[in-house]
Amino acid sequence: MVARKKEYDMFGLLKSLVVSTPQQKLIKARDKQYEVALKFQRSGNLREYARIINEISAMDQQIAAYDSPDKV
Repeated sequence: MVARKKEYDMFGLLKSLVVSTPQQKLIKARDKQYEVALKFQRSGNLREYARIINEISAMDQQIAAYDSPDKV
């Protein structure tokens, strides 16, 4: 039985490397938005920069919701 459990753990590890979770997808999208925001800031387009930063803060809240356990 112990060998079987290790086998499942190995498959779980491989699956986690290949398949991304919704939280990982949000983090990846947030990082791309940071790059876009940086370009807008450097070019002086501060309105677009502020809009992107607001989107990033919304993504941060969604990511934090994945981290916190449901307290119902």
